Amino acid sequence: MSVVPGPMADMGDKEIQRFSDFLEGVIKCRELPGGVVTLVKDRRVVLTKSFGYYDLERTKKITDNTKFFVGSLTKAFTSAVLAILLSKHRR
Repeated sequence: MSVVPGPMADMGDKEIQRFSDFLEGVIKCRELPGGVVTLVKDRRVVLTKSFGYYDLERTKKITDNTKFFVGSLTKAFTSAVLAILLSKHRR
């Protein structure tokens, strides 16, 4: 799950739509195959959006149920979780 930091946490419906449109534009402009974004506000999911395709031939669309291989990204997730836990413990 993604956590929306700072000003993005105050997004209303119009801002969420603009953000969604922005992401679609980035994917097209950068010629990215696709991805999935989840925005969370007050511990509630306010947007889950799938963009593009999960194959380079662009025949298989990404859906909310598409599974991705995370590979080495688990190291970054683990580091982030540990940093959050350590910061909470120090309070």
